Amino acid sequence: MVPSLSPGFVQASSIPLRNPSWKKQKRLLKTKLTPFLLLAPVAATTESYGEVISIAKKFGMRKEDIPVLVKVSKYWDGISVEDISTKYAKTLPGFEQFQNIMDSVLVMFDSFAIPQGREVMNYYMPLQYGFDGILELCDEKIAETMGEAGGDGVLGMSRGYYYAAMKEIVKGLSQWCENYARKAEDLASREPDEAYKKNYLEIAQVMHNIAHKRPSTFREALQMTLCLHLGVVNEDPQSGQSIGRLGQVLQPFYKKDIADGTTTEEEVVELLELYRIKITCIECFASAGVSGGVLSGNTFNNLSLGGQNYDGLSVVTPLEYLIIEAGMRAQTPQAAFHPLR
Repeated sequence: MVPSLSPGFVQASSIPLRNPSWKKQKRLLKTKLTPFLLLAPVAATTESYGEVISIAKKFGMRKEDIPVLVKVSKYWDGISVEDISTKYAKTLPGFEQFQNIMDSVLVMFDSFAIPQGREVMNYYMPLQYGFDGILELCDEKIAETMGEAGGDGVLGMSRGYYYAAMKEIVKGLSQWCENYARKAEDLASREPDEAYKKNYLEIAQVMHNIAHKRPSTFREALQMTLCLHLGVVNEDPQSGQSIGRLGQVLQPFYKKDIADGTTTEEEVVELLELYRIKITCIECFASAGVSGGVLSGNTFNNLSLGGQNYDGLSVVTPLEYLIIEAGMRAQTPQAAFHPLR
């Protein structure tokens, strides 16, 4: 990933990138390396050398790749998240003063819209109970904590309000999934192609099921984890909402479907490829300094693989091999793999 390569940066730098001013090097293909961040185990390409061009004095790229990079970036001119966020930022009071501060390079990036993140979601609860089951749990907890609250008074009431708020959130998630189911049914009703029609109806059935019940198949479980992931990143500007150990979380669903003949490995790989595309489509709507400078489109949806249990034994699952296979077939930036030792 090259953080400085936001569309705006590439277009503004297109002429110097195409025609760099080459300096004589004492040794061919020798780069001057400096630390990228304090104590970070990486280095920066601060000067161009040979057939490598230094970009922003940090990243190196082959000279032959530059024209393609510039051409691709032009597609996003005026419509990138960087451009859109700048458009709306200009409507805020004091934007001119803010821009002058940024232009003076006193700070690396604007921090008024730093995204949330660096978290891993707990998928186990919704996968185990389903949305309707969680609503029932909320009602039970509300009954326990409201009023007398077991002699816990104010703190008990506070917990009661938490469960009441949680109930509203879960109802919203359930309705959100139901809306997608109805949309898929609508598309199916107007689709002349039988193959596409069948696909829409399958999507509708999956979304109807996970809108209320716990998932019963691998496809439903994978769909629910995606909806939960999107639900969280839609709630707040997110960067670093990690997927976690998806291969371990979904292994029981995969194992059951394979044993029952409900699905095949190839079908699972295809679903995982589509999953990668959907995760890659996630964008962080934040200020230009954050979305274009710090993140540059990378929302850091890390997917962990492998690892050990408490006894130091490997917990690698067969599903994780298919996750890697899907990553090799669908070579998208996200989800980024994070191997665990």
